[in-house]
Amino acid sequence: MFQYDELASSPLSFRLLTLKAASYSTDPINCILTSHARHSSPKYTTLSYTWGCPTPSKSITINSKTIPIRPSLESALRHLRLPHDDLIIWVDALCINQSSDAEKSAQVQCMQDIYAESEQTLVWLGEGSSVPVGELEKLGKEGRDPGKLMGGYRTIYTAPYWTRVWIQQEIATARH
Repeated sequence: MFQYDELASSPLSFRLLTLKAASYSTDPINCILTSHARHSSPKYTTLSYTWGCPTPSKSITINSKTIPIRPSLESALRHLRLPHDDLIIWVDALCINQSSDAEKSAQVQCMQDIYAESEQTLVWLGEGSSVPVGELEKLGKEGRDPGKLMGGYRTIYTAPYWTRVWIQQEIATARH
């Protein structure tokens, strides 16, 4: 069973997840979870996503231990991992010990800074909600097929992602 190490001085430290590279999308998801002082952490990406189904029915490996996670997060990690490079990412469900009320309270107070200090924030709308943003931009610039353009925007803005309370803070404080 996976055990979280205590954070040295919880709001001044936090955990980052290294999502290990994989050549194939079907490869198992392997990660390393490490603690860092916030003022001297490596460059990292934050993930903004919908938790989705409350039952953790998927699993990943963190620090050589299997941990159950929700399907939405498993899908996001599977799609975001890179084929040749590891990705250092902050994910609330994994980087905060969800079994510790004291840690959750301290880390939630730091989330605005965690998002603001990240290199970029990736938004995961969920399976089947992807619309190529580059294609939307191209359609908008060229003025072609406004119906298709509006349909793409509708797909994005009606995703369950937007119903989360924390979205405003995550997006407003994200650097990129």
